[in-house]
Amino acid sequence: MLVAVGSYGSYKAVENLGGVAAFPLVNLAYLIPVIYGVVFLGEPVDLPVAIGFGLVAVSIILFSGAPRRFTLRGVLWLLVGFTGFGFTDVVLKIYGETGGNMVSLSFLLNFFVTIYMSFQLFRKRDPSIVRGNWRIVLLLSLANGFLLGLSTFYLLRAFECGPVSRVSPIVKLNTVIPVSYSVLRGERPDLYTISGAATAVVAVVLLSL
Repeated sequence: MLVAVGSYGSYKAVENLGGVAAFPLVNLAYLIPVIYGVVFLGEPVDLPVAIGFGLVAVSIILFSGAPRRFTLRGVLWLLVGFTGFGFTDVVLKIYGETGGNMVSLSFLLNFFVTIYMSFQLFRKRDPSIVRGNWRIVLLLSLANGFLLGLSTFYLLRAFECGPVSRVSPIVKLNTVIPVSYSVLRGERPDLYTISGAATAVVAVVLLSL
């Protein structure tokens, strides 16, 4: 349910703010599990780690591009996505601590995401999809569900090996992947994107100490 809330909020934020700004900013949700780990689990935060947290935030903001004119509606949806994804990591950490079965959870998430995306595909009745490309979109839905299930499995394994206050910020640097994909497709990275990539590398090093 939290993943659904986070996804819906982030996509609504994209409608109002644009994907370049919205998707990276939603990843600031790592602040929620960091606070949870420090306050409730007593996870230590030394100076290099604290600097790493800050650099993750800076890199994500840089990835979002130049300063933009935000609308109130867009920011509110951004907060919905932020909250949903932030508390998802907290629940996953608790789930792992209580001895939950990682494989079962991962494949259950895989199943629900696939069903949801397939339902959305046919509910919208988009002629460009249903008449020509619906098989490709359905295949992408299955791939998305599989990848989300797989990533959840390894995220839970990461939570077993390290504190949530360090694992979550590193995971949220996945913004690098879609940005890199855009560059490979021919989009020219601006100074903000290059600075964000460099900052992200430094942040991961500090958080891994």
